[in-house]
Amino acid sequence: MTDRTPYIDRVWHEGRADADVRAVSGFFGRIAGSPAADATRDYLLAELRSIGLGTVRTIPFPYEGFMPRSGALATTVGGLRRELACTALPNSPSLARTSLEVVDLGRGTPEDFAAAGERVRGRAVLVTHEFPFSTGHVHRWVKYREAKERGAALFLIANNNRGVGPVVGSSGRNQPDDIPALGLSYEAGRELARQSAFETVVVDAEVLTERRAWTGENVVLEIPGQTEEWVVLSAHYDGHAVSENALDNGSGLAVALDTARLLAADVGGWRRGLRVMFFTFEEWGLSGSKAYVESLTPQERTAISVDLNLDTVVGHPQLNALTGANASVEALVRRVSNATGVPIIPVRPVRSNSDHYNFQEAGIPALRLIAGYEEPETSLTRFLLTPSDTLDMIDPVQLKTAAIVTAALVHEAATGPRVER
Repeated sequence: MTDRTPYIDRVWHEGRADADVRAVSGFFGRIAGSPAADATRDYLLAELRSIGLGTVRTIPFPYEGFMPRSGALATTVGGLRRELACTALPNSPSLARTSLEVVDLGRGTPEDFAAAGERVRGRAVLVTHEFPFSTGHVHRWVKYREAKERGAALFLIANNNRGVGPVVGSSGRNQPDDIPALGLSYEAGRELARQSAFETVVVDAEVLTERRAWTGENVVLEIPGQTEEWVVLSAHYDGHAVSENALDNGSGLAVALDTARLLAADVGGWRRGLRVMFFTFEEWGLSGSKAYVESLTPQERTAISVDLNLDTVVGHPQLNALTGANASVEALVRRVSNATGVPIIPVRPVRSNSDHYNFQEAGIPALRLIAGYEEPETSLTRFLLTPSDTLDMIDPVQLKTAAIVTAALVHEAATGPRVER
């Protein structure tokens, strides 16, 4: 790999990622299918068209699901009714106001559910959210799946962070057996857990969602290279209704857009072209990228050398690459790390936590660039999926560093050895 100093200088002195992250964070909420998400899409389209190179378009796809509206949860202690902080989760079916007994399963691991057995059936199951970027964590979807398969009537997931309100994140997968779901604040979860330790706890619960059908739109810029091969640079533009979604994924959007601007004029002379893709409905089961990958012919899949997916690339000084244990992807990461002087630590287990996963599942080499993997105590990424994912979480130096690494990854992937399956 040759010297990448010109890209470092270009990113540092000409980059506009800081302006982009402010702009997209200003579209508060960005939940897929909302006016805020549509405004973000329009901003991205306008910025890509302003580059003046390549072809800019959208790729529509159908999606059906439940848009969250509101949630309510209350318990009665000593004759006094207490309202608990909660929110309806995306893709949760509605639940008319009803009273349910609570079963507290702590972390809510598969082992916890197995031990609870039939106690889960017909009840409200309480579990705890976990820091999502560690090898040993149990994902929210695993807990939800266990709850619905064991016949729970309501899924309650409590934030693991104090003082930041309810946790969010999609619940069902648009299946007939999906169950209603509420995200709770840390304090609400602790209240229910304390009561459950000494007595039977009954909650009054309500979940209001709206069944809808959408046309999702993935945004694409294509700049051809010298061959029919492509490097995909991707990030998702949807988020959650409770926050600015600055870390997740304003940071990835901003870096991808900045990289497209800074490198676009060079791509025509490279072996491989650059396909910049902004996916939507990522927060709803990675649905936008899934629709795209499934639409590709075998020949089109083969033409993609690698997907470089950016999702939450600031929040901690340490950058990680989720490689799926692909040796060729890790060799690419190693060359870029050595050339830029920025350590990039590989994470080898396959993780279905962003759009890179759909590429990997289709046999296309891919990585996710992320900050602060295995750093639950010090990484600001612990505040993802909460109202605290705000613009003040963005460190401008970390943003520049991620942009430097991304520019080098794109250049090396497009000009260097093909990334092997």
